[in-house]
Amino acid sequence: MEKLKMYGSVDDTLRRWQELINRNFEKITTKDVPVYVVGSLPTASVLYRHRIYTVEGSTSTADAHYVCKKLADNTYSWVQFDT
Repeated sequence: MEKLKMYGSVDDTLRRWQELINRNFEKITTKDVPVYVVGSLPTASVLYRHRIYTVEGSTSTADAHYVCKKLADNTYSWVQFDT
């Protein structure tokens, strides 16, 4: 594992790390990341970890976007990230 680099003060370091993270995320496009469109979410599990799902909204209901993540207790959950 690569050692994290410090950039002066803790605040400067955190600011620089955030800039680096943001720059890396800007490189990702939807053609690079598969997005699954469904009517309802499957049960969260290791099979869906890191996957992005869009639940299509019905009439007068917005679409909702979720990612499956592993929790600290080793279970899995869908987390909505567009609220």
